[in-house]
Amino acid sequence: MKIIKADWRPDTDKKLQWRHKHTETILKTRIFSIANLTLAHPRQNRESDFYCFHAKDWALVFALTRHNMLVVIEQFRFGSLHTTLEAPGGVIDKNETPEQAAQRELREETGFSAAAFKHMASLNPNPAINNNKIHFIMATGAGQTHNCSPDRDEIIDCALISLADFEKLIDRGKIDHALITAGFYYLKKNLT
Repeated sequence: MKIIKADWRPDTDKKLQWRHKHTETILKTRIFSIANLTLAHPRQNRESDFYCFHAKDWALVFALTRHNMLVVIEQFRFGSLHTTLEAPGGVIDKNETPEQAAQRELREETGFSAAAFKHMASLNPNPAINNNKIHFIMATGAGQTHNCSPDRDEIIDCALISLADFEKLIDRGKIDHALITAGFYYLKKNLT
């Protein structure tokens, strides 16, 4: 068994890689498409089909007010059929940077604007089936400057919460959205 060290990089072990042969889009929606990928593994001399979600990158913005309160949204989620407590965010539009998308989503979903935006990290939501990235953005000096103007199917309530209370809700399993939890990790790391 090999030992992995901190200088590990993806795709350095070529014997693990599959070669792309063919992609067929089998479902296309306004948010994502599902593709059937045919890949070949040279070492095992075989081909297999895999199904992947292809989507645009997303941005999540963790906005802090001048009094260090986190700007959050409550909204019903159709996958879990439950209301969640989240950071504002959404799809990054064409020709938009993650910071610009965060700025736009914060204003649309909460009516807040912020003095500064900082890119904290980018992750793949689930590399087993997703091809996109999520970008975590920290915004500081946030204050309410506009009326909310969410998308048609976004029924959202905006709220403020202390960082300590947000973390307690994560610890108690009341916030179980993996991407929100990961973003909060980066927020705390950037605040220390």
